[in-house]
Amino acid sequence: MVIPVGSISKAAYEEWNALLRAVESIPLVDVPPVRNDDRTRFMPPAASNGHLHLDFVSHPPPIWHHSLALFRPSLFPLGVIGIASCSASTSLHALQAEFHKKVKHMYPYNSPYPLAQSCFAFEDSVEHTQLNAEDNGLEIIPSVLGAKISNHLGMLLAGFCSQILAGFASLTRSLDSPKGWEILHSALFPTYPLETDDEQPQLKLRTDSPRSSSESARMSLQPTITGSPPRTFPTLTRSSSSASTTNRNSTIAKNRRSMLQSNSPPNARLSKVVADLFLLAGRLSDAVNWYNDAVTHLRSTPDPVWHAAVLEGLCTASVLESWAGSAGLQTSISANTLRDPWSEISDRMNMAIHMYFKAPLADGSKDYPTVTLLYCSCVLRFTQFLFSIWSCNGWGPVAFLTMLSSSLPPSFTPEPPSNARRWRMTSMTTISRTQIANIVAQAHGPWVMHLHSHDKIHLLSYMAGIYSCLGFGRKEVYVLRELVSVVMDLVVLAREERREQNMARMGVADGNLSELAASVHVTVREHQLKDGNRSILRLLIYICGIYGVNLKAVPLQEQDSTKENDPEWEERLNSIDFSRQPTYGWSELQMGVVREAIAVTEALPEVVPLPFSRIPLEHSKSELGLRESLQSPTSGARDPFIYNPRLRSSAASQTLLIQSEQLEFILTLQNPFLFDLELSNVQLSTSGVPFQSQPVTVTIPANSFCPVTLVGIAELPGLLTIRGCFAQTAGCETREFLLPLSTDEEESKMEKRRTMKEAELDRFKFTGLDARPSHREKKRLSFAVTTGAQPTTTSNEPAPTKFVECRVVPEQPLLRIRRTSLTHGAVMMYDGESTTIRLTVENVSVLPIDFLKLTFDDSTIAPMQQLLNEGEMSVAETYETEYDLRRRPVFQWKSRDEPKGVKPGQKAVLTISCLGKIGCVSGTVQIAYAHIGTDTTDSFYTRQILYPVLVTVNQTLECSSMDILPFSPIPTLPLDEQEFDADEKTRRNLLEVDSESDWCLFTVDVRNSYALPFEVHFERQQEGTEAVSCSRLVPPGSTSRITLPLRRIFLPVEQISRPIPSLSDRQFVVSKAPVGNMNQSVQQELFWYREELFNSITARWKEPGGSRNGDLSLRKQRLTAPMMENLKTDPVRVNVTLLQQIEDGEDSREEKPIPPINGKVYAQPTQFHIIRCSVFNATAESKILVLSIAANPLEYFHVEGTLMDIPVGRVESKASKEVEIPVCFVAEGQFEFVAEVRILGDQARSGEGELKVIVREL
Repeated sequence: MVIPVGSISKAAYEEWNALLRAVESIPLVDVPPVRNDDRTRFMPPAASNGHLHLDFVSHPPPIWHHSLALFRPSLFPLGVIGIASCSASTSLHALQAEFHKKVKHMYPYNSPYPLAQSCFAFEDSVEHTQLNAEDNGLEIIPSVLGAKISNHLGMLLAGFCSQILAGFASLTRSLDSPKGWEILHSALFPTYPLETDDEQPQLKLRTDSPRSSSESARMSLQPTITGSPPRTFPTLTRSSSSASTTNRNSTIAKNRRSMLQSNSPPNARLSKVVADLFLLAGRLSDAVNWYNDAVTHLRSTPDPVWHAAVLEGLCTASVLESWAGSAGLQTSISANTLRDPWSEISDRMNMAIHMYFKAPLADGSKDYPTVTLLYCSCVLRFTQFLFSIWSCNGWGPVAFLTMLSSSLPPSFTPEPPSNARRWRMTSMTTISRTQIANIVAQAHGPWVMHLHSHDKIHLLSYMAGIYSCLGFGRKEVYVLRELVSVVMDLVVLAREERREQNMARMGVADGNLSELAASVHVTVREHQLKDGNRSILRLLIYICGIYGVNLKAVPLQEQDSTKENDPEWEERLNSIDFSRQPTYGWSELQMGVVREAIAVTEALPEVVPLPFSRIPLEHSKSELGLRESLQSPTSGARDPFIYNPRLRSSAASQTLLIQSEQLEFILTLQNPFLFDLELSNVQLSTSGVPFQSQPVTVTIPANSFCPVTLVGIAELPGLLTIRGCFAQTAGCETREFLLPLSTDEEESKMEKRRTMKEAELDRFKFTGLDARPSHREKKRLSFAVTTGAQPTTTSNEPAPTKFVECRVVPEQPLLRIRRTSLTHGAVMMYDGESTTIRLTVENVSVLPIDFLKLTFDDSTIAPMQQLLNEGEMSVAETYETEYDLRRRPVFQWKSRDEPKGVKPGQKAVLTISCLGKIGCVSGTVQIAYAHIGTDTTDSFYTRQILYPVLVTVNQTLECSSMDILPFSPIPTLPLDEQEFDADEKTRRNLLEVDSESDWCLFTVDVRNSYALPFEVHFERQQEGTEAVSCSRLVPPGSTSRITLPLRRIFLPVEQISRPIPSLSDRQFVVSKAPVGNMNQSVQQELFWYREELFNSITARWKEPGGSRNGDLSLRKQRLTAPMMENLKTDPVRVNVTLLQQIEDGEDSREEKPIPPINGKVYAQPTQFHIIRCSVFNATAESKILVLSIAANPLEYFHVEGTLMDIPVGRVESKASKEVEIPVCFVAEGQFEFVAEVRILGDQARSGEGELKVIVREL
């Protein structure tokens, strides 16, 4: 691992780092030997022919990989090299101390690595730097070496590798002890402990340099050594042991006696660790022997995970020996010519994958992520093995180089092979694409959730690359979709962590954050890097393209980089009319992919940035009288904001700029040369109104693009034309570079291409991925014709050149939010509760503000507007949705009582009411302001401030089971039996009415779903009746029933026949459901009676003993036809009563009404009574009425006159008449009288009354 040390510049570090990375391998014969002690165990023997291959990394492994320090040492940087710049005045001791401090913080305290560390200090001057004796581990590279510095670095790296090999011996010695055996078997993945002075001294690693200063001084410069390309997998070495080494290690027993203690028991894990170190040291024969020794021990003591790792090591050693044999260093390892030379390796890898997959782990084990990582790594290693053989047409040196390289195989460069070429690869190797795809697919499954995000990205990236090389595009984008989601999870998580750090930092710096928020409006502008946005967008475009969705056809504010790389192809794509293209793919899948792309794009840091609040928006003064309608959220697709920057079109009109305010223009410059280009005096080229531009100096790297920000000020209002820019290079004159827009001639050319493509639209057929619209265009016969067509002109005169034009408007005021009444911009409410938000704004400009307008948006508006736009709801459902949007908005601002303007330097308080509505999680307050003044023009300009609000609404009370019942009187008991509490008494008094037939009962259940009790209050207010109310305390988790008497309602025919209205400005609201004339009239009648019911009853709640209260909505309750029949009254109301004739004196009689008891009246037989029918005309017109009375039974009473077709006469509107009929009961029993009234000439009844009489002797 290479790290910078000290105050070294970036350019110097990259230069010296490139020199180090140029040394890719070290011959084993160049590795200097150490002193003749126990550290020579892993040193290469004399006359070795192999190499040590080096891999330079710039960062340590993730912290969660350190559990594999002993299990797989190849994952870790075995040594650390620091790069520093020094001079005669540099303190080498301080430089070395800083280097050691950095290394200490990069590794955990219990890590055995690094085994070697050294700091390379490069002299940046000709003055010689003195190296003190105590500066051990610090190497100074003199500046006088010049071109020989590469050879000198090769020698230093050879010595550094010798230190690492000596560290292998120290690590082995520390593990080959009782304490070391205990460590190796302490867990599935043992970790190296931190040693103290009182613990085993043999566990202390020695990482000092094996060579003396005299040996370092006598090293001579050697030619630069080159090696094989960098490798992908952890194996770092490729070497060959000499014949003497093979003879020396002929037996495993002799090897164990020479390497380990004589009393050490058989230890498979120790043998595996030693074999890994031999493999890293380039001694393949020793590594194979130790691996075989581990396999022998594992047969008697099963250890699946370690056994699988041993099999992987054997496969790696076999590949390296075969590579050496193919270069003439050794013979092939396979003597069986009937099988493929890679068959034995494939069998071992399959066995290793199976062992990893079947590893016995306990539930809840912490080793699941590590085992999953090993399993996926093994699958990817096996996939790379077979893919290298397949792509290189067989077993050979090219395949071995591909296995150890991170680049594409030669057969895939510069372009991927065709399908015919892929089939040829399969026929030559007997390895099919499907076989490789099935193997790599084993790495993907639910176990991937155990991996950390870093490992997920590595896994999914490799899988997508393999599928792409195999030509499986759909599988590739399936993995890419998951890869993008993992990356975006990290982006969002990092943003949240950054925001929490900013808030914590503000709290530490300013003390109490709540007091700070109450005193001043504080915001933190997070600086988010956008370097990776273009790559994510390219992935999204590619994914959608595979599914047949061409995102390039949609005009974006930030175009993809492919347009810059291939503008001709982009122009051809834009000329296609995709609305007339044939369908391709599954629409459901395409919609899902597009939704994912939108979500990812919105989560990217500043992909499409919102316009800055200083940007003005033009309005006509005629809009001043229509301001109230602008905030209606039910106006179809109209946005609730006066100006919503999120919906700003890319094809908008001229950009508005403001006089005397600083403007920023981003200019993208391209350097096509192979050297860096330095430009000075770069400034905008403008025409029109005077514009002051500040020149800048920029250096553009070779063959790259460079965005430059140019700043200037427009001095006067008017039209400003941006022609391009001025630039100057060293020793040259200033030159103007023009940036014209597309002309009508170019537009005509694109239209011609579009017409030609439409003409041949249905002439060709394509299948598979070739049927994608963007891919199909390349295969059309007109492709070459259209690209070579010459534009035609209708005039000999050249078309005028168009440039970017901006309109500069007069100076505008500037408003800011000084403070708010919210803490952290969040509000928490109960459902139906109303609260107040106060925003204090300040005018920080010299112009007065005489126009203020507040508009709002919240998270409930967009879904409801979408439902309204789809038009799938019935007319009644549409009305309820519009009612919820218009009559119950989350935010409201009453402009009548608010300030109309803000003077310069003054403040104003804006009061906003906020309603708790279930489903609302966020909202936005937009303040539009302007200075209109006495200007006589027809337009004015507004600026806007967006203030986001986080909303939390808790569900408290729910209404359900609403019902309308016929009025039922309360049974009357004798006074001595009337024992009931106060609530029962209140309920009885509530249900006392004058005429039971004119009343009904309203009931509803109220359920408390919150953890606190609430008191509910229902009130009835009807014209002509006294207001009554009912209150109940609803405990948590319980349900209470509310009952209120309600006078029955009569609505005239003219009202119930009216259509259901619309609260929006839509011209037509038509339900898509087929509704007949009869059903439509019933729905209208139900609607109007339901509205009248809700106008009569209001419900509220409050906290017992608290001040919080709110409304309880009944709008979700449904009125059915039986309920409506009980609610509405007849146009003519009939009240039937029974009167008793009491003699008062000799000739006078008094008629006294008999009061009902439990809905019945009691009379005596053989006495005269009078049935009185009171008829009331509730219609708006006078009516001639006829009365008929039906009685049961008829034979036990006598009546004077007839009971049928009794003329009542004309009854005026809102007037009543009475009809009396004498009657005498001759027997005891129960009698029922039903009086029906009808209008003369009409057979249908217009009213009805009922009387129940019980006749008995008292």
